[in-house]
Amino acid sequence: MTWHRMFLILSPVVIFYALYWRYFHFRPEYIKHLQAFLAGLAAALVIVLLSPFALHVTGGDNILIRGFINAAFLEKLVALAVLLMVHRQYPNFSIVEAVLSAMLYALGFSAVENIFYDINYGLSDSIIRIFFSVPMHATTCGIMGYFLGVMRMSSTRIGKAQVMLTGFVLALVMHGIFDTLIFTGRETIYLIVPLLFMMVILNEMYLSRAETVPGYEVIKALNIRFEDWLMMWRQPKYERWIIQSTGRESVMPISLFIWKPGAARIILFAFFIILTGAGLYFRNTLVYMYDLHLSSPDEMLVFFIFPLSMAIFTIIVGAINPEFFKYSEIKIPVITDVVFNRDQRDEETMITYDVTFTGCFLRTFEPFGLGREIRVVFDFPGISRVEITGQIVWERHDVGTSPSGSIIRFTDPPVRFYYFIVRHYFFRLRKGIVFFLKLPGFENIRKLFVSPASTMQDDVIVRAGEIIYSAGDPSREFYLLKKGEVEIFMSKENEESIQLNIIEEGSIFGEVSVFTGDRRKDSARARCDCILARADKNNLKALIRGNQDFALGLFQTLSERIQESESVLMNNIKYLENEKIDKQRLLDSLSFFLLIILGNKLDIHGKGIDLLDLNRIVRNVDDRISMELARIILMERKENETEEEYNTRVISDFFKLYGEIYDR
Repeated sequence: MTWHRMFLILSPVVIFYALYWRYFHFRPEYIKHLQAFLAGLAAALVIVLLSPFALHVTGGDNILIRGFINAAFLEKLVALAVLLMVHRQYPNFSIVEAVLSAMLYALGFSAVENIFYDINYGLSDSIIRIFFSVPMHATTCGIMGYFLGVMRMSSTRIGKAQVMLTGFVLALVMHGIFDTLIFTGRETIYLIVPLLFMMVILNEMYLSRAETVPGYEVIKALNIRFEDWLMMWRQPKYERWIIQSTGRESVMPISLFIWKPGAARIILFAFFIILTGAGLYFRNTLVYMYDLHLSSPDEMLVFFIFPLSMAIFTIIVGAINPEFFKYSEIKIPVITDVVFNRDQRDEETMITYDVTFTGCFLRTFEPFGLGREIRVVFDFPGISRVEITGQIVWERHDVGTSPSGSIIRFTDPPVRFYYFIVRHYFFRLRKGIVFFLKLPGFENIRKLFVSPASTMQDDVIVRAGEIIYSAGDPSREFYLLKKGEVEIFMSKENEESIQLNIIEEGSIFGEVSVFTGDRRKDSARARCDCILARADKNNLKALIRGNQDFALGLFQTLSERIQESESVLMNNIKYLENEKIDKQRLLDSLSFFLLIILGNKLDIHGKGIDLLDLNRIVRNVDDRISMELARIILMERKENETEEEYNTRVISDFFKLYGEIYDR
């Protein structure tokens, strides 16, 4: 084998290493890199020895069996075993290291495999596979490495088994499809190009996601399980996801793609573009030099499409924004109701966005107590209810911090619960893709995550007796009462208040004025220490637009409140009518007394008493007022008291009684 032939066979390995050089460069643990690469070389030699035996067992006549069993299953099974051993050698472990070591393993494996294919099948029959299998191995192993890294970080058996199986199956399927297309030949072989683009993008997404996850030592220092940390990590992303989906301008969208190439990457991109042109121009010379027997389409695939693909890969690699995975999620945070019983009291209902095989993050407003055992019932849309026991392992309820809530770790989940979780996962994933890509019907998905509890995330504490808003205030915000009790009232002119309604936990209030845009017509006051979530008109519009059930409930609530207000109004009208009657009786008593005074011919002119409206006949006279009037009328004149002094004293007592009547 000549040196230029060896260079051609191994060039894809060197090229793909150069594409990911920036990741290796910033983590220069070259001993680990060398270990993974040598492990790939050794694994390839094992596969070379096992392949004839596998071919003998399966027969190898069926293309699907050759693609998925003889090639993909055997190679990925060996890769799984070898990578598990390699990762054990990494003490300060991170998921990024898991991905990179898996990719280096794949490059070592590809180097031996390419040489093997050239020796056994010749360059003409294997050159397409030699060129395109390197990115296939690197990406599928990188994806599997991500899941193996998560598995290494996980603490529970079910968590480890879940992620390991997911990574293995995902890599197996992509590898199997690639090999099946290669073995089929003819026109279908060109489908490997878009398949590789998908693999590279997917591998980049997992690698960028891994960059946002801290290492094993950091998680250990936090004294929590990795599964629990993941739930904490996802909550702010779910909150941001919900707020952004409602169209609020306060949340800036974060792009999935961001390309900031350095000089080295621009030079590499230019190199591949030049190589593409050179391959197209000199392809006949290259065919002659390497004594290749290729069809014209295969020549284009090798000497034009491959270098052009590498140029495009240069753009893709590093273009996935890690910040997207730090603040965004593709799976939608579907609201699941969680029913539980606290201290033998009535059942309470909270919500969760995040339920896994190992636990859930419950959106609680007050502590349960670490270590406490709790039995909860999950009520998920479209899925039957399921009950499970768990233990509180983490809590935080500081207002204004995120995440805020409680983590429940499940104990002895029943088999039925695993079925529930699988359906829950794929339901969220499917709905998330539909909503993310805005496929037909995506608007109807909003109701799965738009609710007062999910969109109203600005918490405030209000102390007992504190006024939340007053009549006449501008209507800028409405409120969700998370904890406590709030009184809605109206104030009378004499500063007395009329109670209109009592708001209980889980209810919203103040939304009517926000909805109409008018100033407040009533006031709200905390009856005890309360936790409120407040939001503005944009949230209310989002709730009405995105959740039809909420809109119908809102209109029903408005109707009930109007009826309650009418009832209160009628009672107050009756009260005012009775008060008016009492006042009329007092005025009639006053008129009666004035008539008596006139009958006694007292000189009261100039005393400020208007006698022009005494044309009514007294019908009702208050008994106490009558007795007091009688006392004044029967008041006798004192010795040495002039008539004028007597009249003044009578009128003075009268004005005291008049003042009392007025105050009443």
